[in-house]
Amino acid sequence: MEDKILYYLPPELHQRSCIAGGYAVHAADAGDIDLFVLSGSQESMADDAYRMATHLKELKLLSRFTPMEMVPYGEETNGGRFLVYTVKAGYAGKDVQLLVCSAASPKDLIDSFDLSVHQLAYHPGPQGGKITWFGKDYTAPGEPIRVTRFDTPSDTLRRLHKLTQRYNTIADQGDVEKLVRLIGGENENLRIAA
Repeated sequence: MEDKILYYLPPELHQRSCIAGGYAVHAADAGDIDLFVLSGSQESMADDAYRMATHLKELKLLSRFTPMEMVPYGEETNGGRFLVYTVKAGYAGKDVQLLVCSAASPKDLIDSFDLSVHQLAYHPGPQGGKITWFGKDYTAPGEPIRVTRFDTPSDTLRRLHKLTQRYNTIADQGDVEKLVRLIGGENENLRIAA
């Protein structure tokens, strides 16, 4: 039962959490599980990270932690997401990445993702029930993948290539050409396809 993933969070943070990205889209193909705590503001992120670290210490998974050790995570450049801890093989043989973010809702979080195919999140509920959110630009696996943010073009292009292969689909060619222009490369005959 996926609600077991919440074991790694203190109970008071359960309702402000969600699983987002690759695992939410297609669990079997995901390399890890991103479990986000939605802090609602950058000011609250350190407090939530401290609560998470205290809980992990109680579980004997973490010996010491300070919020200064948080690692910036993902494609966002404004400090809105931080990796607090990775539980190796924490659920179904996959690493569970525990993250805090400044987003106030799952929808705010996934709308900030750079690729349409990963704009999906859910909250695991008891007895297998779950609440699901779709991003404003979400495209299902198998549909052409759209780029929704262009602020880190090299990282986005790398991930776009990986996800077109993972989901056996193509990328929007206009988006690929824009990424290549932003990087400063030539785009003649560039195609990202399955």
